[in-house]
Amino acid sequence: MRKPAAAPELSAIASAEKLPIKILPMDVDDDASVSKTVAEVLADAGRIDVLVNNAGIQGSGPVEELPLTDFPRVMEL
Repeated sequence: MRKPAAAPELSAIASAEKLPIKILPMDVDDDASVSKTVAEVLADAGRIDVLVNNAGIQGSGPVEELPLTDFPRVMEL
């Protein structure tokens, strides 16, 4: 997640439930951040079995009404 410190309850739940979850900072809109985090995971675990990307930016209204200047950013993220 972009700012793990902003969601301390996630760490608390994972710890309380004894879940093998490691929360790392990563900004999916920053190639260097993604590369760094993937390298850290591979160094630590040796592989990535599952990757969940729930990143997005919020817009309002139907996608067909999104300004064309904003559309590529929304789709790429």
